[in-house]
Amino acid sequence: MSQKPLLDLCERVMNNFVRAKGDHWGLHIALGMFFDGEGMSYRLEEVAPKTLRLSTGGSFSEWLAYATLDYTEYKEEIEAVAKRFGAEWNEEKGELFIQFKRNELSIGEAYFRLAQAMGVIGNFRYYIHFPGKA
Repeated sequence: MSQKPLLDLCERVMNNFVRAKGDHWGLHIALGMFFDGEGMSYRLEEVAPKTLRLSTGGSFSEWLAYATLDYTEYKEEIEAVAKRFGAEWNEEKGELFIQFKRNELSIGEAYFRLAQAMGVIGNFRYYIHFPGKA
């Protein structure tokens, strides 16, 4: 393949890398990246003046429920990993989130911290084993 078609292909892929759709409550962000075959999506919302919350979409909790068989068994481990990356775990919703002041953390930094936590937690049971856990 010559350089021109390859560069054109790269440009088309990058142009479609991020999709965002707003509603009255926030912004839904879908990336052209996948977590074990499922598209990653996030929700960005302002929860207080100058305070944002970036949270995982439903596909992450679905994956985690599948991967761990029962993610409620891993509550302590999930919370420990989330804390390490500055995130929090909402077990009821099955979501990871980072809440931050806009002047303390950029959206990009929040995204990468959340993605790191997702990467570790998403490998529970498959690559990270805990004695006595399913």
